[in-house]
Order: sequence, then structure tokens, then C-alpha cells
Amino acid sequence: MSSMAPPDDFKRAFKPLHNRRLGMGCLSTVLAWAVFAIGLWVTLPPKSPHYELGPIRTGLVVVSGALLAVAAASLWGLVFPYRPLSPGSGLPRVSRHGRVVADGEPLRSPFSGTPCVAYCCVLSRRHRISNGRWIMEWVHVGAGSMAWSLSRTDGPPLTVRTVTLIVDEALQLEDAAVLARIRHWVDTTVFEPRSGALGGMALSMALLADMKDMDVPEGRPYRRDWRNTRDGEADVQQMRWHEAVLPVGADVTVTGHLSGSTFVLPPEAIEPIRAACTADGRAALDIGPDQLIPAGDAPQQATLGQVLVAVLLFGGLGGGLALLARVI
Repeated sequence: MSSMAPPDDFKRAFKPLHNRRLGMGCLSTVLAWAVFAIGLWVTLPPKSPHYELGPIRTGLVVVSGALLAVAAASLWGLVFPYRPLSPGSGLPRVSRHGRVVADGEPLRSPFSGTPCVAYCCVLSRRHRISNGRWIMEWVHVGAGSMAWSLSRTDGPPLTVRTVTLIVDEALQLEDAAVLARIRHWVDTTVFEPRSGALGGMALSMALLADMKDMDVPEGRPYRRDWRNTRDGEADVQQMRWHEAVLPVGADVTVTGHLSGSTFVLPPEAIEPIRAACTADGRAALDIGPDQLIPAGDAPQQATLGQVLVAVLLFGGLGGGLALLARVI
């Protein structure tokens, strides 16, 4: 079982955003903002230190400098083509329908015992916060995924070799047999510690990071389990049991970038490989598509129309505010 610190999880989850060009672009815009603001300020007509509208003039200069900096950045993009933040792979992001086939011995979901290729299970209980209010707080969480294929009637099978995100809503379970399996899972599993609400955020970040960049080769299933250290010992029978599974043999829809016959995660991908069995889950697959980044690392030049709109809009507003700061 892998273990990883939350900062590393954050970097892996949002690695498309960690880019030197992005940082240099932001720094250049901030410097342009400072230059415009200072330039406007030193050219304003002098006023008494006790001038009542002094704070308003200062605010107008600051906002005007920011707007003019955006207009200048737009002109810069017209003259000097920019490059994408992450080199695009050019791989299409598609949805495919088919039947789930395990590449090897299927996993068994910890709560229901369902043969599956991916699962996510959560034990949670009510937690009192203040003024008689209650929230549901997680106690134990487990996730697993394995190498699997999508068998199709209209084409060759497609393979999935990354941690799969189950879009379907987790179901609440209530059964004596389920209780016995849950107790066995809690007693025999070595959990990674996470603390409180912040631990829940770090847990989600770890899952997202794993889904986006961890390979799951055939014969080496992925598994991670966490416990909330703030919750202490709790009676499993008093908790809520929720589980989402991707069962073997299920009819599913899979969304992701396709390279040949394999779903992959290129560097520009914002989301992991996503799969859904239910109608609601399939509808949710269309929400939040990947960021559209041009293929390759070729320079991309803004169109003249886009630049003119930005210059007229932001430059006009910035110039108007600068003029207002001069006359008040």
C-alpha cells in the first residue's frame, strides 16, 4: 500500500498548473500593473494631504492600472505568440460504451463483496459541531482499482490501466452480512491516518492525484485505505455504510483520452478516467470537460478580433478611470 504526504498529492493532482511559463506570465502582468499604477499616480495633479477624496483617487489609480495592464498583455499576445501551459498530446477525449471485463482475478468490494474492477467505500457518522447542528464526518475510507477492459460489440476491446473514478453515487448499505464484512475490513486493514476536516481534503487530493498519474498494470491492483484520527474508536454498527462499485459484467460508459485501444492520461488532462453505470452517472460524465489546450507545443497567436475587444474594453475602462482620478 502506497503512502504519500499531502503536499506531494497536491502537486501531482494539479501538475498541469505548475508551469514556469504560467508563473512568468503572472509576474509580467503584476509588474505591468505596478508600472501603470505608479505612472498614473505621479502624473496626477497634486492635492493637499488632507484632501477628502484622496482614498478614492488612490483606488481609481490602482484599478485603472490593473485594467491597462490587461489591455497591454492582450497587445503583447498579438505581437508575440504564446505557448500552451502544457504541451498538448492531441489525443481525443471520447466516451465509449461497453461491458466491464476484469483483466485477471476481479477485486471484491469490502462492504458488499461484489466482484468488481473498482470500488470506493466510506464509513461515516454524525458529528455534532455547535448550536445543536450535526454533520456527517467520514471515519474510514477505502478505494481500489485494477486493470480492466471495455468489451464492445461495435469495435475492439479498450483497456484501462489507471485508477478509475466511479461517477455513480455511492449506495447506502444495510445488511447483517455487510456488517460482518465491514468489521472484518476494519479489523484487518492497515489504514493511513488523516486528521479531521483537513484530513478529508488531503484524502480527496490523494485520490485525485492517484487517479491522474498512477499506472495500474495487470496483476498489480491499486489500493489505499484511510482512517480519521480525530474520530477515535467508533462502533461500526452506529455508522453509515456507503459504497460505489464498478461491477464485472456491468454495462458502462467510460470517458477519457483514447490512444489507440487504451484510455490514457496525457499531461494536459484535467480529469481522470471516469466511468458510470447508472443513467444519472452517465449524465454527469458530460459535466466539467477537460481544459481545451492546443495540440503540440507550437506557438498560439491570439486573433486580431480578440485583441481588439480586450483592448477596447479594458483599455477604455482603465483610461476612463484614470481620467476620473485626474478631475476629482
